[in-house]
Amino acid sequence: RAFGFHRAADTLGAVIGLMGTVGAIVFGLPYPLIIGVIAGVTELIPIVGPVLGAILPVALALLQPFPTVVWVILYVILIQQLENNLLSPTIYGRAVNISAFFVILGVTLFGALLGVLGALVAVPVTASLQIVAQEVTRARREGIAEARAALESPSGDPPDAAPAT
Repeated sequence: RAFGFHRAADTLGAVIGLMGTVGAIVFGLPYPLIIGVIAGVTELIPIVGPVLGAILPVALALLQPFPTVVWVILYVILIQQLENNLLSPTIYGRAVNISAFFVILGVTLFGALLGVLGALVAVPVTASLQIVAQEVTRARREGIAEARAALESPSGDPPDAAPAT
């Protein structure tokens, strides 16, 4: 699952990079491919990466006619909202095999309890907790199934009864 976590981070970086490139083209900013690559790479930096990735397009938009910078800032905010509320939970959840609900719940709880560090480790820790819970419940189910099988022996005799002589 650790590999899945890193694969999800790379996927998210590629998606954000593509969205950055498309936005730069739509708004007529120079160097759209460089903007997209920087946005995708900085996406891999936890917490501050998206802010760093937004600096270049906003700075280049300041060199354009006035309303462009407003539209670029709104677009950056839109990308961040999509990433935080839809893309990250979905992509990370699928990569580490936990639901998007638990990704959001884990990030919220761990972030509230432990701050930035908690938000950084939320998805791997939540996935680990899910694995532990699955193993505990699997072992319990197997134990229950064995107990039922012992109680329902085919001869109808109790499982520990000595044969009658």
